[in-house]
Amino acid sequence: MMLTSTQIGELAAQFFIAGAGTLSFAVLFGCPRKSLPFCGLVGAVGWLVYELAVMLDAELKYYQKDYAGAVKSLNLIAKRAYGVDDFYTEATKEAVLDALCTETLLEFPCEGVVWWTLIRLDKIWDYNPSLAERRALNPNILLWPISASARNKNTKLRQTEGWN
Repeated sequence: MMLTSTQIGELAAQFFIAGAGTLSFAVLFGCPRKSLPFCGLVGAVGWLVYELAVMLDAELKYYQKDYAGAVKSLNLIAKRAYGVDDFYTEATKEAVLDALCTETLLEFPCEGVVWWTLIRLDKIWDYNPSLAERRALNPNILLWPISASARNKNTKLRQTEGWN
């Protein structure tokens, strides 16, 4: 899934607007001038953390089989992003899983969050065909190999299957 230039612009705008809003409050409350850039940065990063928290809440509800709750959390993000109430309406396992993947890709396009979310949701194979091809050769491709020095220090450790 490729982001359009409009979507990238919207993500950048959200980041800068969150930073500018926080910076405005810092000026209003008379924060020292030296701290103002940091105030803006904290506001911008805080917005990303909020988005991540809402997405993780939706994912947690998905694992708990609370699909209606997951849709509610996803709609918090969708309302801000698309300006539509109840953007997601279908509360089935498959629909929520697709919505989680789609919103994660749209909200965190340049971050490792996408990688780990797709692994947790077992959808990495659908989004990374190269990895899916190598899975046949090594079923544990997503697991790290254990270093020789670690195995030498602890004789009970065995190398992860597929990394011999």
